Amino acid sequence: MENTPQKPHNGLKADRLQTNDPAMHVERSSRCRWCNELFPEGESRQETDLGPLCGRCIAAIRSRGKPLTLKD
Repeated sequence: MENTPQKPHNGLKADRLQTNDPAMHVERSSRCRWCNELFPEGESRQETDLGPLCGRCIAAIRSRGKPLTLKD
């Protein structure tokens, strides 16, 4: 018997299926506009001009003397 992936039900894409299984839990994330890495939403901050930034990039930008306006 061949191992073929099963199609999602109801025409939904597999990445949009919802489940109550804790092992399948996926955290919401955002991509840092400076380093392009994914971080959990709570670990990034929104800058008014640049968009979402991670803490490491915020520190790097500030160390270069650049002003940042972060939304809280």
